[in-house]
Amino acid sequence: MDTMRILIFCLCVLPTAADLYSQSVRGTARLACSDSLAELRKRKVPLLENANTVFAFGYRQVAGLNQDPVLIRFDSGKRTYCRTDYETTQAEGRIYGLLLAGEDLYAVASLVGPPGKADQDFRRFARKGWMRDSGKGSPRAAIILKIKAQSGDVESAAYLTSVKEDGNSNSVEVLEMDLNSKGLTVKANAWLSPRMTSRAPMQCKGKEPYLQTIIFTPDLSKTVDSFAERCVCCE
Repeated sequence: MDTMRILIFCLCVLPTAADLYSQSVRGTARLACSDSLAELRKRKVPLLENANTVFAFGYRQVAGLNQDPVLIRFDSGKRTYCRTDYETTQAEGRIYGLLLAGEDLYAVASLVGPPGKADQDFRRFARKGWMRDSGKGSPRAAIILKIKAQSGDVESAAYLTSVKEDGNSNSVEVLEMDLNSKGLTVKANAWLSPRMTSRAPMQCKGKEPYLQTIIFTPDLSKTVDSFAERCVCCE
């Protein structure tokens, strides 16, 4: 998978608390901390809105293929914070999905390229995560981040990749997230082969990608279920 498809699957005012856990926005855009909310609206970038609070997310272009993830919060039209420090290596990193759940945000980021220092990328947040790095190879890894909405600080994280026939990691593209009584349910396109909860590969048939559903505990330290269309497991 050489390019990432960009799709907004929901862009609207957030619902009441009773429906909050199903609200999310997907897409990505080039951002700068100097961008005003009015400018972002004019450019029609993905925004997650709740009353007077608005979150913008995407990436900043550093140099060449080097991109760093960006998360911006606005309150009453004024910028509250702009976080560009989640991943600052030479890799290509973007945030391309966001879900608001009470006082927490769940963000999904992509990362592709050579790994840099662990204290400069998502690995420092995933020390207790279900997967703590992207593994061997050069996949387009997905990283799920649990973030404090008030400050933008990351609470925890987990990597999500699939497995190639040679055992190296393969690419995953998250399509949607939903926090419910089962946990954080993530649906994703996985290229051969999706991982079971043990992280071992499933056995799949037919053309890839495979639509995977994987359910994380809210702190992202474990998975409670994982299955995919046209794939068989079990552990």
